[in-house]
Amino acid sequence: MNAQLEGRRRAVFRCEASAAVGAGHVMRCLTLADALRAQGWWCGFAVSPETPAAVPCLRRQADGVLPLDDGCDATAIGEWVCGHADLLVVDHYRRDAAFEGACRLWAARIAVIDDLADRPHDADLLLDQTYGRDVADYQPRVPASCRVLCGSTYALLHPAFARLRPDALARRARVNDVTRILVAFGGSDPANATGEILGVIAESGLAVQVDVVLGAAAPHADAVAAVAASMPQGAHLHADATPERVAQLMASADLAFGAGGGMAWERCCLGLPTILKPVADNQRRVGRALDRAGAALLADAAGTAGTAVLATALRTLATDRQQLARMSAAAAGLCDGQGASRLLAAMGLGEAACAPEAARLRPATLDDAERLFRWRCDPATHRYSFGAPPSWDDHLGWLRDRLADTRSDLRILLAGDRPAGTVRLDRRDRRAWGPLCEVSITIAPDCRGRGLGKAALALVRRLEPAWPLIARVKADNRASRRLFLAAGYQPLAPGVFVHWPQRRAGVVGMAAAE
Repeated sequence: MNAQLEGRRRAVFRCEASAAVGAGHVMRCLTLADALRAQGWWCGFAVSPETPAAVPCLRRQADGVLPLDDGCDATAIGEWVCGHADLLVVDHYRRDAAFEGACRLWAARIAVIDDLADRPHDADLLLDQTYGRDVADYQPRVPASCRVLCGSTYALLHPAFARLRPDALARRARVNDVTRILVAFGGSDPANATGEILGVIAESGLAVQVDVVLGAAAPHADAVAAVAASMPQGAHLHADATPERVAQLMASADLAFGAGGGMAWERCCLGLPTILKPVADNQRRVGRALDRAGAALLADAAGTAGTAVLATALRTLATDRQQLARMSAAAAGLCDGQGASRLLAAMGLGEAACAPEAARLRPATLDDAERLFRWRCDPATHRYSFGAPPSWDDHLGWLRDRLADTRSDLRILLAGDRPAGTVRLDRRDRRAWGPLCEVSITIAPDCRGRGLGKAALALVRRLEPAWPLIARVKADNRASRRLFLAAGYQPLAPGVFVHWPQRRAGVVGMAAAE
């Protein structure tokens, strides 16, 4: 153990999985651990004895696994990491400030992942990835120095979901018929919601292909397999599907049935319309929030009557193309799969390559289409843009037009060798000021807050030293207003900022008066 830890930053994750608890806590911790391991960290997992069997991939992905009996385990974990860890991540409903405080003896920094807001924490950072959660819910429960991050933009998803997002959203823009339904209520599904929903689909009479995701060790796995085999539609059971396989199944589905756990954010990332049935009390909050946002249809009925109600709801939704399209767009706007990168950035652990001093520009090409589409569809980006998020086909047409237009210059902002945003210059001829360039910049979601916007504007001025630069900013986009003002731009009109070349600096006041 000492040899493994030597010279490496150490992170310990205290979490658990079981048939009753499910695998969600461990899976989201594995996502964060993989992001840290990519930067050279050692990542160990302190878990309950039944966790490795509930999450078969844990021993393959973790650098070390410490099975622990329930009880006061702070001392045992500290000894396991030889008396020091740079980071402790606690994702455990039965751990609170008492346990976290005891770990201060050996943990330099403590992060907590929670979604209940029902107990005190001794943490430096707390994450609740629930859509609609308010930071104020945790303020009485954490130290004043604790940074609280809330919202589904921080959802910790396997990278496969962000990777498949552009193709999935493009496919949904083209396909309107429901021909494939995914049923996925987590790896264990102790309430057997899967079996109930298979009955709903059978009763609906829809001619669809059905994919079922369930753990091989789930308590009702045999019963689900029997129901799946007897359905008139037929159903394919995917036992112990990897995150990559789950992402593929979600991307290929037209509609899903699922619960309000971690998979809810995976479905949102891929814009998958969902009939959501909570299987735990804490999931009802998620279900109501997604229903209000238009990203899912909350169906909380159960039993024989519930089956008939859900079958009717399924038939209605499957033939309502407009509602499916609205649900897909609303879901995609809530989560983009970049939560791990945002969390690392908030913790000051993002990649050094995003430093502003490493910034440079290169011309954009058609090979950049996928990443540009992903950035344009980011919720924070389109909130402050002057147009709606594009479909994939519209995006490709726009990109081809920009690359062919000699008056437009589209560049990729690089931080080191990493694509970190875009810069676009559109040359115009305005009678009041003569020729000018309109500037538009976008910073990639996982590279924001690092000074790259200011670096991009400095590069723009070097790229076009002799042209006046104009920028349009929405009135509520305070961050961009501060950015342009800090870079030397001056207000010209409501929502319009100008940066004159050096030789024109003396006429700014006169131009503004015009």
